[in-house]
Amino acid sequence: MQVEASNALRCLIELQGSEALLLPVLPELLNEYFRIMAEVGNDSVVAALDAIINKFGEELIPHAAVLVQKLAESFLAYATAEGGEEDDEAAMAACQCVEAITTVLSTIAESEAQASLFAAVQPFLLPVLGLIFSPSGDFLEYLENGLEIMT
Repeated sequence: MQVEASNALRCLIELQGSEALLLPVLPELLNEYFRIMAEVGNDSVVAALDAIINKFGEELIPHAAVLVQKLAESFLAYATAEGGEEDDEAAMAACQCVEAITTVLSTIAESEAQASLFAAVQPFLLPVLGLIFSPSGDFLEYLENGLEIMT
């Protein structure tokens, strides 16, 4: 049910003029998406969150560090999840997380507070990059995303 609700909200987000309706509740909306991600762990939920990030870009700058932190935590949980059939869904969700991280980083790169924001998100990115570039090579499917984060 929560996955369907997040997907429906994604459709609302993509509508013209939805900014005025959603901007006042943006922090609460982000918190709900992170709660759903923690409970469900579905790639479509993370894709809906990425749509929010794309839509609100500049308005998310005050929330950038928390966004990267939550996305990094989710990536680490999804990428290291073990559970048979659920592995594919977790891998897709992990991929969506690093794609959302790169979207946030692109938004940061265009902001005036670029240097301080990059410094604030760096501690959350190091474990992600450490996992992707680990000597075991177990996470090479995220290599392109890892390189994009580094650039």
